[in-house]
Amino acid sequence: MPNLTQSYSWAVTQCNAENVGYSETYRNQQVDPSTGATCYDCSSFIWYALQAGGFDLASAGSATAFTTSTMLPVLSSLGFVEQDINGQWLPGDIVWVESATVQHTEMVYRSDAGTLMTGYTMGAHSDSVPLAEQVSINTFQTTPGYYTRLFRYPGGVGTTVSAYVIAAMCGCFKRESGVNPGIWESLIPTTWDHEYNYDGIGGYGLGQWTNVGTPYGRCYNLHVWVTSNGYSDGDGNGQLAFLIHENYWSASNSILGYATLSDFLSSTSTDIDALTAEFLACWEGVPGNALAERQEAARAFYSYIDAHKTEPSSNWNWTSGNFYLGYLSNEQYANVMCAYWFLNGYVPPAPDPKKRKGLPIWMMIRYYNK
Repeated sequence: MPNLTQSYSWAVTQCNAENVGYSETYRNQQVDPSTGATCYDCSSFIWYALQAGGFDLASAGSATAFTTSTMLPVLSSLGFVEQDINGQWLPGDIVWVESATVQHTEMVYRSDAGTLMTGYTMGAHSDSVPLAEQVSINTFQTTPGYYTRLFRYPGGVGTTVSAYVIAAMCGCFKRESGVNPGIWESLIPTTWDHEYNYDGIGGYGLGQWTNVGTPYGRCYNLHVWVTSNGYSDGDGNGQLAFLIHENYWSASNSILGYATLSDFLSSTSTDIDALTAEFLACWEGVPGNALAERQEAARAFYSYIDAHKTEPSSNWNWTSGNFYLGYLSNEQYANVMCAYWFLNGYVPPAPDPKKRKGLPIWMMIRYYNK
């Protein structure tokens, strides 16, 4: 299922990476030998962002990266709808211009409330500026009238979850399931309406959902919800989607003051140990249980996410089944990365907006994306 929030998060991550640059020659995520940077041009950047979000580009007529001249029919086929360029710009919108002197496209990062015809965009700008500025989030608002068309995907961009929060959750999942969405507690399969008797039988999935006090508890609800929404029982993405839908949270156990799971998922804290303790106390409901082990795993998972966050989301696939995964194994790390991408991952702080009177240098450059 396409997820524009994942596309948006991928774009933010690439823009904040240290070694990503602009090139028309090496536009297909190739490394420019002169700089060592992984490269895009403006339109291939949008294509790869959409790919990261699970959009079926091949079925839309673009098995390989489109250009500014060929991208509009593809956007239409994917479900993007053209909006008034003079209206409010929203995160995830794609802006476009083509004229005798310029062809360019970018994604909207954000816009100021109540401001029309403009916003802060992000993308691959030009190779005529320093490497750090070639693929970046602009710190200025686009001059009104520069772009001529705007396209929006229905539903837009949702809430993103930080890598710190994701690592904390996965640190807890490591203790419960080894971050394996297909595992049963003690490797003993049972029925979905099995009432939990604290005998080591009945937990399932990433968070080892159980039916406590009733045959129709959280494990049963997990099964019903994921299968009713097109997922298999052992699908990690389905379980994370259910986790958000369920919004289970014991606020009375809170250490950091979060009232709901939604509040926790929106946390901007970078204290991985505290976040791990909070998720353990409020979502799992067992404050302090094997906390040091969970925190150690969470820190390791964050380090791995941070080291691999600029790699394409297509590099990672869930490993799921009724078996144990090795601690810090390739399969376990891959599952952590799948969780990272599904939950939309690392979103750095917004740049400090500085309005400029004129066009930035990269906008002044007249170039064509071939």
